Amino acid sequence: MEVAKDHPFQRIEGYMADLEYGPERKNWSSRRVGSVLSFARDEYQIMAITRTAVVLRQKSNNKTWAVEYAEAPERQGGSGPKRR
Repeated sequence: MEVAKDHPFQRIEGYMADLEYGPERKNWSSRRVGSVLSFARDEYQIMAITRTAVVLRQKSNNKTWAVEYAEAPERQGGSGPKRR
């Protein structure tokens, strides 16, 4: 790793995601790992956010669900996960 005045150190601390659940018209913006979402009569915790997917854990039965993006985030005009 090299750090210089023209190339400062940068660290990716994680991703944030903007999510929506159409059937109930719910929207969540800037959510991080650990956030809890309530929809479809249950609660879901965000377990992981990557560049291409969000992994949710359903609290009532501990099932995990990977929700992938239809397109790469760069092609969605900024509606994918946000690098922080």
